[in-house]
Amino acid sequence: MKTDEERVAFALRLPSVQENIIIKQTASTKSSSTAASLRNEGNTYFQKRQLGRALEVYTQSILVAPSTDLKVLSLAYANRSAVLFHMKEYELCLRDIEFAQKMKYPGEMVYKILDRKARSLKALCRIEESKKVFEEAIVSSKTSKLKRKDRESWVKQVEKQISECSNQTENLMKSVTHLEEARSGFSTPVQNYGLHEKFVSISKALDIKYTEEKGRHTIAARDINIGDVLLVEKPFASVLLQEQSKSHCHQCFVHILAPLPCSYCTTVRYCSEKCAKESWDAYHYAECMNLEHVYVAGKYGHLALRVVVKAGFQYLKASVKQFESEEKKCDPAELGCNPDGVYDPSDYRPIYHLVGHTHERTLNDLFVRTLNAIYLLRCLEGTEYYGDSTKLPSREDQAFIGGLLLRHLQSLPCNAHEISELQLSLKSVATSEAAEIGAGIYGTLSLFNHSCEPNVTRFFYGDKCVVRAFSSIPCRGEVVDNYGILSALTPRKQRQESLQSQYYFKCNCHACLEDSPLYSELIKQDVPQLKCANCRMALAGEILTDGKLVKCEKCGVPQSLEDKANLLRKSEVEYNEAMTKLLGEADVSSALPRLEGHLRVLEECVCMPWQGFNSTQELMKQGYNMLANCHLIE
Repeated sequence: MKTDEERVAFALRLPSVQENIIIKQTASTKSSSTAASLRNEGNTYFQKRQLGRALEVYTQSILVAPSTDLKVLSLAYANRSAVLFHMKEYELCLRDIEFAQKMKYPGEMVYKILDRKARSLKALCRIEESKKVFEEAIVSSKTSKLKRKDRESWVKQVEKQISECSNQTENLMKSVTHLEEARSGFSTPVQNYGLHEKFVSISKALDIKYTEEKGRHTIAARDINIGDVLLVEKPFASVLLQEQSKSHCHQCFVHILAPLPCSYCTTVRYCSEKCAKESWDAYHYAECMNLEHVYVAGKYGHLALRVVVKAGFQYLKASVKQFESEEKKCDPAELGCNPDGVYDPSDYRPIYHLVGHTHERTLNDLFVRTLNAIYLLRCLEGTEYYGDSTKLPSREDQAFIGGLLLRHLQSLPCNAHEISELQLSLKSVATSEAAEIGAGIYGTLSLFNHSCEPNVTRFFYGDKCVVRAFSSIPCRGEVVDNYGILSALTPRKQRQESLQSQYYFKCNCHACLEDSPLYSELIKQDVPQLKCANCRMALAGEILTDGKLVKCEKCGVPQSLEDKANLLRKSEVEYNEAMTKLLGEADVSSALPRLEGHLRVLEECVCMPWQGFNSTQELMKQGYNMLANCHLIE
């Protein structure tokens, strides 16, 4: 069997496969009674002021409530708004009140949520709006079931709130932390030097080349500076990990406190109606009923399914033959480009052409992946993916889609990237770590080769990837990423075995060829080796303080080691101040320019390896992570 489609077709004919790989739809059932029960449970927690627990149980009530039972939904949203108000999450409180008002919230109780809405607006310094809603609440209370004396007492409280509004300014100043200030003006960056005309996710400072030895790889088309943004790319497809499904939006990966539900299942959560609609239209329509089964296939299985679902059955049927022809005839450097010569990461074509190392895999490996592909095929049965959910797809269509699933089950482990989020504790910035929240397949990012000593680093904004230079890169130098195994942390033998087993190559980066020392060894070195300003080789001799010059043994150029040492000491003062700003105050805006400046001085004066390079880059990484996906924890 020469093709993935043939492998799947063969396995589909096996009686053992037909008998044992069977999927029963498992979408969690919506239930009005369960939603009501959960709401009552939430009331108990709320009365005890266990706000976090009450919030989660009210959210579960919203998720479980049928989308057609507007009264049950409205009550759950209204109750959750009360928790959010007490948590001082006023914007989210207002949104939940809006949902409750749109639904069948009992008329005799509307005065309660109007009062809460007005108080939230007041807390947000939206004073005129607040006064108007307070007045609406008073009018609404006339149809309430409050006793006369109780209503009169309540109205007096509301009138007091209105009076306070008159004395409150619209522009109440809010204190913000250094981190909030930095993040408020920091959106997803854009590429430095403009966009490449052909590879539209990368900067003009880069180019993609092909050689037999390296395959497709990325080089600098000009000198690149530390901190330059070289790539900004949305994935063709991305998936949120199952363990993050309660805390993050299923579509955009933002951390969520008060999620919105899917109209049909109780599994996924969204940050907004916009994300819920985009998710359904793009892929959730085909995953909703069987998502629990899809999770069993792991992140690469889920991502393989997401890829073929996002591409679409009809598109794949119409296009794959053309892609197969391109694979045989096209210049390897041009693979993935559309007829206009553009490498578009939002197109399926680049994803199809990513390598899967089929010929290097064992028969056992291929057979196991074939069974996984068939399992994922079963997850698509009974959905609208093929067009008619009431009919089973033909054996030919199953083999066709199964073959593509198998193709991606081979290519994704070699090409997909984890999507991360910094779990930031302001009490311990130094030890805060990034956690994996999802996985994505990025057509252009996948063309960056690996080095155990990379010169770029990835950051994530939602599922969008941003690549920054973390070293100065000379024109024509290769731009290299890291596949998760750094020379400073992992011995060479272990690195090479890991890379060979997953990515099918022997690493010949500088760190592997020179067997660079681990960071644990580097920190034992007290003094760095200084560098010749002319030929960049190491200078021999001790630092002299009498003004005498040292002649480079390689190029013969005389220079002062004392001057270099003084420059280095001055820069280290800046480094220490930056470290204090970043780790002690989370002051990213002040720290990052100083760290980048110090790294430039190290590159100018010091030979690698030296601990200062590693520690400076790690601090820079922490700073940029704080401006990307970042969740504050206690």
